[in-house]
Amino acid sequence: MKSFIKICLFCLMPILSMAQKDPTWGYVNKQQADSLRRSLITEKNDTLKMAAFRSLGFYYQAFKRDSGLFFHEQQLALSTKLNMKLWQADSYSQAANVLNGLGNLMKSYEYFSKAIKLAGDEKNESDNWRPWTFSNSENSHDARISILAMNYMMMGLNLWRNVCELEKSRVSLQEGLKLGESINNGKIIYLSSRGLAIIMSPDSSLLF
Repeated sequence: MKSFIKICLFCLMPILSMAQKDPTWGYVNKQQADSLRRSLITEKNDTLKMAAFRSLGFYYQAFKRDSGLFFHEQQLALSTKLNMKLWQADSYSQAANVLNGLGNLMKSYEYFSKAIKLAGDEKNESDNWRPWTFSNSENSHDARISILAMNYMMMGLNLWRNVCELEKSRVSLQEGLKLGESINNGKIIYLSSRGLAIIMSPDSSLLF
């Protein structure tokens, strides 16, 4: 059983690496990251500042997780101050992902849960989320659903598999897939399906 779980975790690594390098998630290269850090000194637009914090969090979490967490928490602090609920939801979700990598599983679960609560509330739909390109959304409803779906997907791929809770991982990934299909978000559909294909039984795996 332990060998099976190790194989599952190994097979999931390419999914996570691919997603992390996807520029539509907010990933930037070193030159772009350096430019964003300089821009934070003089940037007055709060939305652009939060987007910069988000991209820097993505950049640093790949090789310096503490720094990645710092920038995601800067995004969280600013979005909380401005009462921008979808930005808060994303901040919690991204910080939860980094905390999971740092081994702080309880805090990771707490943050994922807060993200689900915020993104799951339709009252929090807002056009101020439009700058986030990952949602590929034409309206605030689809943007909110994509954040919620991504959150379930990351919980399934990261948190639950880390503690070898494969059933909870399956349920979380299926919820992400269902939400992704409801707004026809190809990225979420693909990543959720691929994760499910790895953790399911051979017969079910073929379907996904």
